[in-house]
Amino acid sequence: MPLATTSDILICGSGIIGLLWASLLHFHGYRKVTISEVSERRRGLASGLNMGYQVVHPDVLVHNAKEANLSSDGEWGFDAVIDCSGVPTAIEEAIKWLRCGGKILVFGCCPKGSSIKIDPHTVYTKELQIIGSHINPYTFPKAIQLVKDMAEKYLNYDKLGITVFDLPSYQSALDALSKAEISKAVYEMVCSVPIFFRSFTRKIMNNAVQLWDGHLSVITRPVPHVQNPLQVVIKITYSAVCGTDLKILEGKFSCEKSVILGHEFVGIVKEAGSEVKHVSVGDRVVVNPNTSCGMCDNCTKGQPHFCKFEGVKATIGIRRNGGWAQYCRLPAKNAIPLPHQLSFELGLLLEPMSCVVHGWNRLQPINPDAEILVCGAGSMGLLFMSMLHFRGFREVVVTELLKGRQKIAQRLDFGFQIVHPEILISEARNAKQDGDEDWGFDIVIDCTGDPKTLELGVQWLRQGGKFLLFGISPAGSEAKLDPHEVYAKELKIIASRINPFTFNSSMQILQDMGERYLSFEKLGMRTFQLQEFTAALEVQRSGEISKAVFEN
Repeated sequence: MPLATTSDILICGSGIIGLLWASLLHFHGYRKVTISEVSERRRGLASGLNMGYQVVHPDVLVHNAKEANLSSDGEWGFDAVIDCSGVPTAIEEAIKWLRCGGKILVFGCCPKGSSIKIDPHTVYTKELQIIGSHINPYTFPKAIQLVKDMAEKYLNYDKLGITVFDLPSYQSALDALSKAEISKAVYEMVCSVPIFFRSFTRKIMNNAVQLWDGHLSVITRPVPHVQNPLQVVIKITYSAVCGTDLKILEGKFSCEKSVILGHEFVGIVKEAGSEVKHVSVGDRVVVNPNTSCGMCDNCTKGQPHFCKFEGVKATIGIRRNGGWAQYCRLPAKNAIPLPHQLSFELGLLLEPMSCVVHGWNRLQPINPDAEILVCGAGSMGLLFMSMLHFRGFREVVVTELLKGRQKIAQRLDFGFQIVHPEILISEARNAKQDGDEDWGFDIVIDCTGDPKTLELGVQWLRQGGKFLLFGISPAGSEAKLDPHEVYAKELKIIASRINPFTFNSSMQILQDMGERYLSFEKLGMRTFQLQEFTAALEVQRSGEISKAVFEN
């Protein structure tokens, strides 16, 4: 999504590159810009641009972030951060300051071997993008016209703090630069000089399974009825166990203290409120567990999955009673008519597939000959494998720890290579020792939610590669990245969270893929009765099946 001119943007560093970014943003109409800079002299240069931007010491932002955190101010922060400092700690802090859907551009070149700590759970839940930018492919000719258009109004030497020196004064020039008295030194040539002097380049009720205080039990309650005109009651046909459900039961993901789990389910409308128009009693429906208010700032910005009032704050099966039951009462807008072309079995896959499609969309564009790594062969990894094969991708490797899941992935019979992660760790080590720069992947899709996968997967990317952070890590997780590598290889780390705008569009994809790809048997899914929930969860955890399905 393009950056709106109303976006709050932070530029880290006001050296010459930071000043050029500030000038470019102002030229394009961005006015809500903050510049952070440690050096008082460089802050003076930035203020001298007279663009009305806020120019502050980074400590001011650190303080503001702490105050916002203490006061639970969810509004404070930035939509985009452009790091021109090349300082790992600056990047580490700035990632924490991004709002939902935010992006950080790693533009400044960090020293090789640098390390930053990030929380992949935060990157996932806020659906952030960490983007590296390295030198200037294809943009040199375009920049000529841009420089003409900006011209002296923005780019004169005086405004930008650029000073001209003759070549013999190179030591004075370098001293002035190191003291931040100037932003850039320019040598004015008055005679021919040896080439080595010009090497100053920038480096770069029903029966239900209820969770109560961490424990599951079967309960029996009266069948629910609608309580307002915009509700429906669904008689559930199938409901599934998601990997998120398992993490909730392990205490790695929060939910209501007392709740009926299950956010993947299908069924038949048993009762509908008087104002419900899009479905009627007897209709087959699939449930979208996440909806939005449509009126808050995030919704109007096209980010309904960050809705301040609904969205993941009101997810059915996590925050409200869900589908591990025989009946469920829910807002009618969460009940989506199931086309007659889709069976209940395929409809059950609509919620997870819509998440896969959202991730697929965020990865675009993808070259048809891309070499792709899928990390994890649980149900989401299998759906990604199926999507990739359906789309024509054949150079795919899948890593999985559990032998049971490896067997399920192999039974899909796509011709993909299925390996234990240690195989790739060994291959990567050998490639590094042999200086083999061709080894690696163009795209890595993480379906594990393991922070270590993020650390390793980024290292295995080729230049220009993309890492899709799809699996959710526990809150407070930590992964270490080398920002120099992100910069030098111009990588993209892209998070994908739930399914905005893709639920309805995924119906056609399910129809097109059909039983050829998505049968329960092919995907290693197995049906159970609700009362068998303990056995269902155990067998799914073991990797013997990819997904347990409760059948009513």
